Amino acid sequence: MYTCFRNKIHLLFLPAHTSHILQPLDQSVFGPLKAVYKKELGLLAEWDAGTVVGKRNFVVCYGKARKAALISKNIISGWKWTGLWPVSMAKPLMSPLLLENTSTPAKPAGQVYKRLSDGKASEKWAVDTSAFADIEAIRRA
Repeated sequence: MYTCFRNKIHLLFLPAHTSHILQPLDQSVFGPLKAVYKKELGLLAEWDAGTVVGKRNFVVCYGKARKAALISKNIISGWKWTGLWPVSMAKPLMSPLLLENTSTPAKPAGQVYKRLSDGKASEKWAVDTSAFADIEAIRRA
């Protein structure tokens, strides 16, 4: 980490068990990469059904997929979609991936309490969420 600091590289550590929501590449780069790669493999299979993918064909198909999917537009879109840049705390919290697994009803807008280690909510740890009063508008954003 010291080498990164010396070279002005800023490391970003994501909380545990949140990579499916916060990984920028998972959200906007790997999906298109996989789709184009599958398309290229399909074209290869149409050309010669007996062709084994092998190393050479893998490199050719992956190279085409990489050129199509690993573009700055997709990469920037991933950072924006996850809310990591520009920073938006609401985006990851309103992610459909997070909300579909929630079985408890959402707390009303106004105050959300952080949990202490003993499991009790404390008003001194309250976070003002009045800026997020229109949750539906945030979900649509």
